Amino acid sequence: MKKKVWDHALGILLPSANKILLKMKLTLCIILFSFLGAFASESYSQTTKLTLELKNSTVRNALGAIENQSEFFFLYSEKIVDVNREVNIEVHGSTIEKILDKIFAGTNVYYTVKGRQIVLTTPEASLFETSSVTEQQKSVSGKVTDSSGSPLPGVSVVVKGTTNGTITDGNGNYSLPNVPENATLQYSFVGMKGQEVVVGGKTTISVILKEESIGIEEVVAIGYGTVKRGDLTGSVSQLNVDKFERVTTTNPLQALQGRIAGLSVTPTSGQPGAGSSVKIHGTQSINGTNSPIYVVDGTISESIDNINTQDIETLTVLKDASAVAIYGSRAANGVILVTTKRGTKSKVPTISFSSRQSVQQESNLKVDYVNADQWLELVTEAYTNSGQSIKWTEADLTNYKGVDVNWPKAVMQTGFLSSYDLSVESGGDKSNYLVSAGYLDNTGIIKGQDYKRFNFRINTDHKINKVISFGNSLNIFSSNQRSNTDIDGRNVYTAAFRYTPLNRQYEDNGDFGTIRNSNIEGRSPSPLWMLSNSALGNKAKGLSGNIYLTFDILKGLKMTTRGSLEWTNRDRNTFIGAMSPHYGMEGSNVNSIQKENMQTAHWIGDFLLDYNKTFFENHTISVLLGYSLEDQTYENLRGKRGGTPNNEIRYLDAGDPLTSVNANSFSEWSFVSTFGRLNYSFMDKYYLSGVVRRDGTSRLATGNKYGTFPSVSAAWRITKENFMSNLNWLNELKLRASYGTIGNILSIDTYGTTSTLTQWNSIMNQQPVVGYTLANAVNTDLTWESTTKKNLGLDAYLFDSKFYIVSDFYIEDTKDLLFKQPLPYSTGLAGSPFINAGHIRNTGFDLELGYRKTVGDWKYDVSVNLSHIKNEAIDLDGRDMRTNGIEIGHPLFTAFGYKTNGIIRTDADLKNNPQYAGKQIGDIWFLDIDGYDAKGKLTGTPDGKVDAADRTLIGSVYPDLTFGAFGSISYKDLTLQVQIQGLSGVDRDIRGGRATDMFAGEPNVEADYILDRFHPTKNANGQYPRVSIDDKGQNGSLSDFWLRDASYLSIRNVNLNYDLPSEIIKKAGLYKLSIFGSVQNLYTFTSFYGTGMDVNFDPGLDSNQTIKNTNNEGSNNMTSIPVPRTWTIGLKATF
Repeated sequence: MKKKVWDHALGILLPSANKILLKMKLTLCIILFSFLGAFASESYSQTTKLTLELKNSTVRNALGAIENQSEFFFLYSEKIVDVNREVNIEVHGSTIEKILDKIFAGTNVYYTVKGRQIVLTTPEASLFETSSVTEQQKSVSGKVTDSSGSPLPGVSVVVKGTTNGTITDGNGNYSLPNVPENATLQYSFVGMKGQEVVVGGKTTISVILKEESIGIEEVVAIGYGTVKRGDLTGSVSQLNVDKFERVTTTNPLQALQGRIAGLSVTPTSGQPGAGSSVKIHGTQSINGTNSPIYVVDGTISESIDNINTQDIETLTVLKDASAVAIYGSRAANGVILVTTKRGTKSKVPTISFSSRQSVQQESNLKVDYVNADQWLELVTEAYTNSGQSIKWTEADLTNYKGVDVNWPKAVMQTGFLSSYDLSVESGGDKSNYLVSAGYLDNTGIIKGQDYKRFNFRINTDHKINKVISFGNSLNIFSSNQRSNTDIDGRNVYTAAFRYTPLNRQYEDNGDFGTIRNSNIEGRSPSPLWMLSNSALGNKAKGLSGNIYLTFDILKGLKMTTRGSLEWTNRDRNTFIGAMSPHYGMEGSNVNSIQKENMQTAHWIGDFLLDYNKTFFENHTISVLLGYSLEDQTYENLRGKRGGTPNNEIRYLDAGDPLTSVNANSFSEWSFVSTFGRLNYSFMDKYYLSGVVRRDGTSRLATGNKYGTFPSVSAAWRITKENFMSNLNWLNELKLRASYGTIGNILSIDTYGTTSTLTQWNSIMNQQPVVGYTLANAVNTDLTWESTTKKNLGLDAYLFDSKFYIVSDFYIEDTKDLLFKQPLPYSTGLAGSPFINAGHIRNTGFDLELGYRKTVGDWKYDVSVNLSHIKNEAIDLDGRDMRTNGIEIGHPLFTAFGYKTNGIIRTDADLKNNPQYAGKQIGDIWFLDIDGYDAKGKLTGTPDGKVDAADRTLIGSVYPDLTFGAFGSISYKDLTLQVQIQGLSGVDRDIRGGRATDMFAGEPNVEADYILDRFHPTKNANGQYPRVSIDDKGQNGSLSDFWLRDASYLSIRNVNLNYDLPSEIIKKAGLYKLSIFGSVQNLYTFTSFYGTGMDVNFDPGLDSNQTIKNTNNEGSNNMTSIPVPRTWTIGLKATF
C-alpha cells in the first residue's frame, strides 16, 4: 500500500515519495545553480552570444544594437571610422568577434577587445597616434584617500554616463584610460559620501572622500526588502559586519549579546558548539517557544547556529508589529534577518583569508570549595545534627590520608579554538559571486568535550538582460560535537560536583579511584571513569539556501519567485559503560548503546510582486503582494541495546538482542500564506504603512486553520516641517507609531488537534492479536494564540547626524494562551489537550544612543542601549498556578517559596516559630503568612503553622534593566573596540552548591557558605543554617533566604586591530593585511558569588504544566558548564 499524507494547509493529496523527490530536485537545483553561477563571469567576450538582423542599416546602428544587447561599449573616432557606411548583417547566437569581422570586412578598420571595452582604429591612426581619439581622450590617474589621509582601496571611479571605469588599488591609486576632456568622474565607496569631479583637461585628479553620517540614509533590511532608515515606520535595529567580524565565537548570535536594545542573548552552556537562548521583548507565551524566527537571505529558519559568522554582512532585528507582521504567525516573538556577504564589482577576484588561534580558560566567576578536612568535619557534624551515629571508624579514615581533590578543577583543562576562513569574490555589471569556506575546531575547558564544524558557501547574482535576473544563496555545513554522560544524563562537569574531596582520582596501580565508604564519599559515579567509559556524540550535516528568479516587468514593477530548502541530518550516539559499584553505586552493571538519526526537510516557495512608483512629485507608494507555501517533514529512527562484550565495543549489533528497543516516528506540517504590504509617503515627510497576512496551518482542525493578522504604522519626520528649518543642529526628528496583531501556533504539537491510535499487542487463544486504542484527547476547537503589539517610537539625529537617539515604548498583550488541560485518570487517555485561555502582558521601553566623530587621524564610535521589560499575568482563566510561579499581577515563573526571618538561634525563637515536624535550632525561620479553610482554599490569614499555604511569590528571574555598550576608537590604522553587557534587578537562587543535606544535590559545597554555618557552640552567629543528613528542617526548600541580587556588568569583548600600511604589504602582493588580538568575557563585575550567571535558564512549562527546568526559580546554574574567557590572536589578509 502506498503511503499518502494529507496536506491540510495546501488541501492536496501528495504521495510522500513524490514530495521527497521534489525536495531532492530542489536541493540539486540549488547546488547546481550555485556552482554554475560562481563561474558565470568567465570570459565575457567568449560566452556572450548576440543576434542581429539589420538590412540597409549603418555601422552606427549596428554598434548601437550591440551595446543595447550586451555590456560591450565602443571607443572610436568618426574621423577614422566611417560609421555611416551601409551594412546588412544577419547573425544568430554569434560571438562579438564574428560579428565585428562581418561588419568591418573589406575595410582597414580593426578592433581590440579588452573585457567589455572595444576600441576601433586603423593602422594609420595607430602608427602616427594623431587620431582624434588620442587627441580628445586621455588617461587620468590619481589617489583617493579619506579625511585622515589614509588610502582607500576598492573605490569605484567611473566616467559619468558610461560604463568606462576602474577601482583603486591597495594604495588608493587608480588609472583610467580613454577619458574625454569634458567628462565627469564619479567616485563612490561604501560608507563614504560620493563625489563628482569635472576632468577639464587634467590628467591627475586626487580626491578625499568624507565619511557618511550615520542615520537616515543608512539602508536597513526589512521583511522581503530594504528601506532607508529615514523612511522606517517600524522598530528595527541593525548591526553591520564591522561591529562583530572580529568577535571569536562558534555561534553568530553571541555577537549580538548586549548590542541591541530589547534583545536578550544568553548562551545555553559553555560547552563547545552550544547554542544561545534569544528573546525579543521578553516572554510572550507560557507553553510555546519564545524564540524569534531567523530569515537568512530570504529563507526562514529556526536556527542560525550552523552559519559561519565570517559570512555575515548584517544582522537586523525586527521588533514591533509593523516590522514583523509580513512574516505572520511565525513572527510573534520577533524576527532576526541575516544578510550574508555577496560578490562586489571588481576587475579581478578578491581573495580573503583569516585565521584565529584562541586559548580558553575559566572566567573570573569562580568559587572556592571545601577541602578534605573541612568535608570530613561537615559530614561528621551533619550525622550528629541528624541524631544518627557515625558510620565509619578511625581505621576507615586511614584510607583517606593524603586525599584532597577539587573535583570541579580536576575535570577542567585549558581549551583551544582554531578557525580558518577563505573567501573569493568578484563581479561585474552582469554577474557577481562569492565562494567561501570555513573550518572551526574547539576543544572545551571541560575534559572530553570538543566541537568541529566545516562551512561552505556560494552566493551568486546574475542579470541576463534588462528584464531577467537570477541568483542563489547556499550554505553547506558539517559538524561534530562530543562529550560524555552518565546513566542519569549528567555531563562530566555536573558529575564532578557530586564527588567529594575524599573521592580519590586514581589508585596506586593507575586504576580509577574506588569508593571505600559511601557514607563518606557518596554513591555517584567517578567523573574520570565517565571520560573513558561513556560517550555522547552529535554529528550533523546539512544545507540551507535558495534560488531566485526576478522579472523587471515594467519600470517599478518586479516579480520574484524563490525556492528555499533547509535540510539537516543529525546522528546522536550515546554509550554508557557497565560500571562496577567500586566506581559508583548509581550506575548499571550492564552497558548500553543508543543510536539515533533525525532528518528534517523544510522547503518554502515564495511568489512576490513588488511595485514602486512616485507620482505628482511628492507622492510615493510601494506595494508588495506575496504568496507562500511551506512544508516541513521530520523523521526519527532510534535503536538501543545493552550488554556489549565490554566498554570498548560500541556497536548495536554487538549488544544483546533481547534488550533491543527500536522506534521510528514521522511527522509533517504545512503552512500556506498570502500577504501584502502598502507603504505610502508624502513629501518624504508623512509615512503610512499597512500589512496584512493570512496564514493557514495543518496543526489546527477544520474551521480554525486560517488566521488573519493585520498591522498599521505611521511616521512623521518633524524636521521636514518649515517651523523646524532654523534648527540646523537637529538633522532628523521622527515620530513613529504602530499597532498590529500577530498569531502564534508553534506551541502546539504537529498533531495537537489530531487524535492518534496506539498499537497494543496481545495473545488470545495462543495467537498474536493486534489492537488499537485512542491514545490522546484533543481539542478540535483550538485556535491561534494572538499577540497584539503597540509601539510608539521617537528617532533623533543631531549635529550633522553624528549623535543619534532611537527610543521605543511598547505594550504587547498575548491572549488565548495555549494551556494544556490535565484530564482525570478515569478517562484512560494519556497527555493533556491544549485549550485557549489566559492573558499576559509585556510593557517596556528600548533606548539606543550613539555618537560618531572623526578628528584628524582619530575616529570615535560609541553606542549605548538600555531596555526595561515588565512582564505580568493578567488572566489565567481561574487557574491557581502559583506552584508554577505564575500569579495574577506578577511576572511569569516568579520564584515560589517561603518568606523567612533569618535563623532560629534560641529556644525562644523556636517557641515563637510556627512549628512543623523536624524544626530545630539552627534551621531557617519560615514565616506563617497564610492558611487553608475547610475546603482547601487559601484564607489570606496566618493559621499558626507552616505548610504549603505559606509559599508565595518571592522573587523575579527577569531583570529590571538590561544594558549594553560598544566603543571604538581609532588612530590611523590602529583600532580598539570594547563591548560591555549587563543587567540589574534580577534574583538568583544560591542553593546550588550550598546544600544543607550533605548528600542531596552537590556535595562539593562552596566554602564561603558552609564555613559560616550555624553551630550552637562553634559559631552561634553563623549566617547559614546547620548541616544535616536528612534535612528534616526543610532548609533546602526554596525561600527568600536563598535569593540574592545577581546584577552584573561584564566586559564581553575587547579587540585591538592593526591594519599594516599599504606601502609595506604591497611588496608581498597583498591588498590589505590586518592583525588583531581580542579577549572575550574578560571580566564580570558583580556582588553575586557563584558561577553560571551568564548561562541561560529558560522559563516555561512542560507537558504536565510544571516548571520544566529547576533553574527557572532563579538558580545560579552552578553545575552548568561555564562560559570561558577566550584569548585570541588572528590575522586577515586580502589579495
